[in-house]
Amino acid sequence: MDILGIPDYQIVELIGDVDQRIRPTQLLWMQHEEDLEDLGEAAKHFGGADCQGDALLAPVNAFNTEQLEAALKAGGEIIEGYEFDYPRGDLVAPLETWTQIMAWRGDAKRGVGYAMWFKVAVVVCALSFARLKGVKITNRRKR
Repeated sequence: MDILGIPDYQIVELIGDVDQRIRPTQLLWMQHEEDLEDLGEAAKHFGGADCQGDALLAPVNAFNTEQLEAALKAGGEIIEGYEFDYPRGDLVAPLETWTQIMAWRGDAKRGVGYAMWFKVAVVVCALSFARLKGVKITNRRKR
C-alpha cells in the first residue's frame, strides 16, 4: 500500500508516527490572494512570500474574533483540515511529478504546514523530512 505514490514503509522511515506529525485542525481558507488585503495585519498568519503550496491556509486559532470576522466577510471559509510538521521547504522540484498534491501551504521558517486533505499532509510532510535528511523519493505513480 502507498499514499499518492510513496510506499508506507518509506513514510514511516521518514516521519515516524504519522499521528504525532499530522494533526486535525480547523483552518481558515482564503480563496484569492487579493482578499488578504482586507485582513490588514491578520494576513501575516498566512505566512509570507517564503511559504510554499497552492492554498492560502492558516489555523483558525491564530486569529482573534475581529480578524476572523473580517476574514469571513472577505470570503474566507473555516474548514476542517490538517496541521503537520514541515521542517524543510524548497519542495518545488520533488513535487513536479506529484500532480495530485494540491490544497496545502508550508512555512519552513515556522516549521509548520497545513493541508485540506490528510493524504496531502502525509506526502508533503514526508517530502519535507526527506529534504531535511537528504533522501530522494520517487513517485511510483508518475503521470
